[in-house]
Amino acid sequence: APDSTGNEGLADPNHPGGDPNGVQLDSDGTPASKKTRRMYRCTFPDCDKEFAKNYNLKAHVRLHTGEKPFTCPYPTCGKSFMWKSSLRSHRQSHSSQGEIDPTGAPPQQQQQQQQQQ
Repeated sequence: APDSTGNEGLADPNHPGGDPNGVQLDSDGTPASKKTRRMYRCTFPDCDKEFAKNYNLKAHVRLHTGEKPFTCPYPTCGKSFMWKSSLRSHRQSHSSQGEIDPTGAPPQQQQQQQQQQ
């Protein structure tokens, strides 16, 4: 029910549905905005994981499928990884051994490129 100002529990910690930080809460105490957020659910059997971002679900699905889409660009290597961060770390091992990056980037540019990826 609205209070004398017409607000329904906004910023009134003593009012049901109120929060001292001004966040509107539902009757169960959770922020109202969280209720309407779309969740992306894993559809693999016996997996009940949910994600707020679709790209996090896509990364999670790789655990089920074993997909490794991030391949090392060094021609004699051939390793692939599930996570871009794993490839980034792996590429450091090549540059620390003095190998020339196949993209032609000098070592300091390699690090900048890897940080941007």
